[in-house]
Amino acid sequence: MEQQSLRMKISSFIKYHLYFRIDANSIAKNQAGRSWKMKLAVFLFIIMAWSFITIGGNISPVILPSPAKVAHTFWNLLTVGYQNNTLGQHVLISVMRILVGFLAAAVTGILLGFAMSANRFLMNIFDPIIQLLTPIPPLIYIPLLQVWFGIGELPKILLIYICTLPFVVIGSISGVQSSKESMIRMSQSFGANPIQIFRYVVVPSALPEIITSLRLSLGRSWTCVVAAEMIAASSGLGWIGNMAGLQLQTDVVFVAVLCIAMLGLIMDTFLRWLQRRWVYWEGK
Repeated sequence: MEQQSLRMKISSFIKYHLYFRIDANSIAKNQAGRSWKMKLAVFLFIIMAWSFITIGGNISPVILPSPAKVAHTFWNLLTVGYQNNTLGQHVLISVMRILVGFLAAAVTGILLGFAMSANRFLMNIFDPIIQLLTPIPPLIYIPLLQVWFGIGELPKILLIYICTLPFVVIGSISGVQSSKESMIRMSQSFGANPIQIFRYVVVPSALPEIITSLRLSLGRSWTCVVAAEMIAASSGLGWIGNMAGLQLQTDVVFVAVLCIAMLGLIMDTFLRWLQRRWVYWEGK
């Protein structure tokens, strides 16, 4: 009788947790499905409202082109091109500038943030510099970088690097400082060495803050590259927007803006996917 009772309890336990997990997964899938439907509905509503406003030619296309006009211009830029380059080539040029500058700032900023958190001497040296660089707007760097490095690719990449580095450093320091002292003490009591404490306690605690700072830095990277391309460039999405604006080609400006928005959304979605994959315990 005792064995039969034990089997029934185990069976009930397995069924309960199995059903609970299935139910939880179903709820998560349903919520994700509803979220995508809601986003699609908002997108369609914006397109319909935009079409309604511009229908019948009530508003000049120079002020607000219709969605159909923007879509036609997008196809022309994609197939014919704009000023000797296709839209795909302009997109690739802007993305490469961002990736080089942003990745360099991410690697340097994370390493510097960890080093400053571990060493008081480095903190005293670099912290005032980071605090001074943080509030400076990107546009003010452009004349100096042009004088020092010309108008090639280097000043554009350096602009992204200089403007995003402080945010990554601050995020890394904040992440390390969020490590719980009790977890470090407990690891030490179990005989963990400094490398193991860094690997299994400090890094997991710092990851949420680091990824959040990377997402903010990525948005700032787009601001920097567009600003640099509008002033000193002959290619890229920022240059297209600036040249088209000067010639009152509003539909071309809309294409550049929408391309930047979509690329920014794709990159941010990738970082959020990394956040869910690497920081899966957050919020649970």
